[in-house]
Amino acid sequence: MATYLVSLVAGEFDKREEKWTVPVDYYVPRGKGADIPRTFGRTIDMLDFFSTNIAPYPWAKYAQAMVDTFGGGMENTSATTEGAASILEESDFEDRHAGTDSLIAHEMAHQWFGDLVTCADWRHTWLNEGFATYFEALWEEHAHGRDFFDWQELRAGRGITSSPGRIAVVPQNGQDENSAYGMIYNKGGWTLHMVRGQLGDARFWKAIQHYAKKFSYQTATTSDFVEAISESTGQDLEWLFDEYVYKPGHPEFEVSWDYDSANRLLHVAVKQNQKVDAKPAPFRVPIEIEAVGDSGSQTFRFWASKESEDLYFGVPDRPRTVLFDPRDIILKAINFKKPASEWIWQLEHASRVLNRSEAAMALGSLSGAEVIAALERAGTSDAFFGIRIDAATSLERIRTEETRPALLKILGDKDARVRSQTAAGLGALKKNDDTIARLLELARNDASGAVRQAALVGAARQKPDKGLELVKPFLEIPSMRLAAMVALRQLADEASVPTLLELSQDGDDRVRLGALQILGSLGKGKQPVTDRLLEALEDPDKGDRQTAIFAVMTRRETAAIPTLQRLADTDPLPNIARAARAAVDQLRMPAPAPGRAGAPTASEDFSALRTRLSELEKENAELKARLDRLEKK
Repeated sequence: MATYLVSLVAGEFDKREEKWTVPVDYYVPRGKGADIPRTFGRTIDMLDFFSTNIAPYPWAKYAQAMVDTFGGGMENTSATTEGAASILEESDFEDRHAGTDSLIAHEMAHQWFGDLVTCADWRHTWLNEGFATYFEALWEEHAHGRDFFDWQELRAGRGITSSPGRIAVVPQNGQDENSAYGMIYNKGGWTLHMVRGQLGDARFWKAIQHYAKKFSYQTATTSDFVEAISESTGQDLEWLFDEYVYKPGHPEFEVSWDYDSANRLLHVAVKQNQKVDAKPAPFRVPIEIEAVGDSGSQTFRFWASKESEDLYFGVPDRPRTVLFDPRDIILKAINFKKPASEWIWQLEHASRVLNRSEAAMALGSLSGAEVIAALERAGTSDAFFGIRIDAATSLERIRTEETRPALLKILGDKDARVRSQTAAGLGALKKNDDTIARLLELARNDASGAVRQAALVGAARQKPDKGLELVKPFLEIPSMRLAAMVALRQLADEASVPTLLELSQDGDDRVRLGALQILGSLGKGKQPVTDRLLEALEDPDKGDRQTAIFAVMTRRETAAIPTLQRLADTDPLPNIARAARAAVDQLRMPAPAPGRAGAPTASEDFSALRTRLSELEKENAELKARLDRLEKK
């Protein structure tokens, strides 16, 4: 067993045991014992799923310890450690159980991938983290169905392809392993999705089982996994790993189609626009094309390999729409040029959630009464909640006054996830007193805590009159305090500085750190704010020091340079020392042009801001995570 997987957790805990093929134990901080069944209630089902599909559970027991002041999870062998913030109370079970289940499934999957089979060195960390990420998703497919899985993978793929970084999953010579960290989870997991797409389900599981058995209690490299696939299935996928794991990036397709009625030929024009060192760098990948018409569909296959290709297929009638990689089994960015009428048809008639989601999101880049009407219909009637979320998201992106009635209709959805997204979307529109009143009503009364939180932040984004007075009462409600902090950030009201100074001394880490973070952009030139941030730079709590570093950097507080230099030279935590050093370097440079600072923009929604505040609690938060703009979820 690798030494990094050893764990010792000590404290006052409530414990509960369950019987399975091995003992299964749960530990939570003392007084939280009543929350154990709802928090860990899916554990046995997960163990059954992974043991059946990968290999029998390999250890003598399985324990999970929820620990205070710990962020995320750690896959310690036979005894995973997870943050106590993931414990589920009765009042927030519906809103949060999916996130807790995902964390538990991720760390559990590591018992096979990372613990039973460990990467040979850190260059191949994706064999641990990418596998755990994808097997977490496979558990969700088992628990919630293929539509949910496909929609989540599609969203994950969009996140990967929209990332500005072009870094290989397995770092090459001369590349810092840490720089690949952002790729090993999601792109690593998506690589397994592509493997599954090429092999089919039966051979995929055969390959996984062979790999787990062959390298049990050993280490493995990426080439070992590729070889295991070939040994077990007879299929050589070296090309896939060459394209997606050993080199950075992904194909960026531009696609259009037309139909020759006289010759009954479908013409599909395909371009790859990605470049390396300003030169075309086409990928070689297999692609399916599906022509969908009133009488059915036809599927064609080809290997995309050129900068530009013109393809012709015999099709008896003009298709209603053409789908490119319709099962979404190749990681890619795509600009498919279709008129609004075709996207609307696809949104309303495509059988796959994947293809309806593609259409809903594409319509967000268009406009017009017919587009808004189609999104409203999807947002109020599509059977799958994710499409209703996509419709609300696209209406927010269109962001005209005509979208307001549609969003207000979707706001009545029975699913809290849809209402939450819609409340955020309404907040992005122009200020409207009726909308503010509706959102504040939801913030006070909705049955879902997530909706109440999103609605409060949405109301704050509207910049209501006397906004500070509207938000302050929510600071007194425990379940709403974090949302109220995000709302204060959205208000960006100088009148909130005294309140923020008070909150910056709060005993709740998230509230205190959130206040320090917001003070990075408010109270410019006010000495009490400068004094508080300088004080926080020397706080014993690492979170306070780290947050204050970015706050003074955002404010360009040159008075902080001596303290920052001392932290850079002496702080015992390397990530804080690095952040302090970077702050000193930046403060000594000329001020950036307006609009180039690292502060989040007003367009960031509540869920993204909540994630940013939560990240402040993590032990090893990287500098990049503090400077990058958070993507909207």
